[in-house]
Amino acid sequence: MRILALETTAEACSVALLNNKNERFYFEQTSEKHAQRILPLIQKLLQHEQITLKQINAIAFSCGPGNFTGLRVGTSIAQGLALGSQIPLIGISTLNIMAERAWRELGAQRVLVAMNARLGEIYWAEYQRNLHGSWLGKHTESILDIETILNRMTNLTEKWICVGSEWIQRSELIKLSLINLIKTTIVLPHAKDILPLALKILSKGVHSKVEDVAPTYLRSTEIYNKMIRIPSLK
Repeated sequence: MRILALETTAEACSVALLNNKNERFYFEQTSEKHAQRILPLIQKLLQHEQITLKQINAIAFSCGPGNFTGLRVGTSIAQGLALGSQIPLIGISTLNIMAERAWRELGAQRVLVAMNARLGEIYWAEYQRNLHGSWLGKHTESILDIETILNRMTNLTEKWICVGSEWIQRSELIKLSLINLIKTTIVLPHAKDILPLALKILSKGVHSKVEDVAPTYLRSTEIYNKMIRIPSLK
């Protein structure tokens, strides 16, 4: 099994490859050069493993939410590569990827993800890992303000691991919470953590047609256009 993974939704750009039982990845911290860096990283990865794109069984990518430009870049490149080589495509939530990274690095089983959504809001998710190694919590992914998050946390019990930039940038989330929270230094998603998530999906025979894959914004594209000053076409 060979899976190529791409991540471009935050202030970093990373690629990873599962080549049978071997894994290799490249990670670069960058906030604006995803479009210039992602393809050279993919080429470097394939060359190092001495395989071609046609030998890949599936392409998995972080489908959002996240940085609007990086999200569009990653989605477009994943679609282009998959379409050109007739490879199955898998989109995986950025917030789920963050939870998987917390599991890989810390063995976390309950994870609260809080990432910057701009406009004073936060990308939020509550993920719990079940006995089968699958994450439950997709339905909690949302854009919330601090007050709503603090209210949601009053319904939680036990210990939770905190990942994402907003736990560092907004210390009041920790200070005002009444539950047991463990803050970490995990602030960015990593393509390496896409691989096990994609492998589980493929083991169930699930993947998407290229034309059916779309970014997950959790916010209307009209608001995004205003944020990055794209003029209306109306």
